[in-house]
Amino acid sequence: MELKQLITFASAAETLNYSETAKRLHFTQPAISMQIQSLENELGQKLFAHIGRKMYLTKEGEILKLYIDEILTTVKCMQDHFEGLRKEKRSVIIAAHESFCVQIPQIMQSYIQDSETPDIVLRSCFSDEVISGMKENRYDIGIISESEEIAGIRTIKLAEKRVELVVAKTLALQMHPMELMCQLPYIEYRPSTEKYCKSIKKFIDQIGWNPGNRIVFESLLAIKNAILANIGIGVLTEDIIDEYQDENLYILTPPEVSVTTQISLMVTEEKMQDPVIQQLIDTIKKLWK
Repeated sequence: MELKQLITFASAAETLNYSETAKRLHFTQPAISMQIQSLENELGQKLFAHIGRKMYLTKEGEILKLYIDEILTTVKCMQDHFEGLRKEKRSVIIAAHESFCVQIPQIMQSYIQDSETPDIVLRSCFSDEVISGMKENRYDIGIISESEEIAGIRTIKLAEKRVELVVAKTLALQMHPMELMCQLPYIEYRPSTEKYCKSIKKFIDQIGWNPGNRIVFESLLAIKNAILANIGIGVLTEDIIDEYQDENLYILTPPEVSVTTQISLMVTEEKMQDPVIQQLIDTIKKLWK
């Protein structure tokens, strides 16, 4: 018993006409007759009766129709389900610190042009949330400041960025750097990872600066905006200040001081085997500035 026989019987049971059934299913009428006869022989029952020119379902045919209708409904549900799975577009979740999120849309533009891409979901969150999300497998890719050694998770270096002490250029033109460092409050970033905190402390120690008043922010972009608004001095990485350096920001870092922080991509070893994830990571590595 084959599925095509069941489909043929169901159509014939509906039309009660072999010619009409043949037209519906794009078969010849003899082919329809042979399929019905084969089904009757297999079941050992007469499924249709003819009275004059009219065709009717026998009692056994009526019973078979109930079963076949149920089977074909199940087959249709199965086909619809798997067709939906085939068409369903997967999502790749990238979690990154807010200061890194600004680069990702430009990278995605190139990635989308180069391949048939999944949906990309970009989550902006602190580095500690990125790390915990990667451990719990809630994110596919994580981008953080510094690096973390975690079992089962690969850390890939994307870039190293200089740390700079910056102030609004309008203030730098009015006051000596030492006056600025003594008089203006330190707009401090409250980092979410211990390694980043150590990098900033190392930088401040190398400058020999002992900040007085502090204004604590949890957003690097907010710190940048506060500096531009002449509120105080801040410590930013070069990737954040590059866009504004020429016109609005002034670097106070002494030339002999050089401290960098690392930008790292995180991915589980298991997902590194996924061609889609691998292609996306290759694109990020290639285009990250």
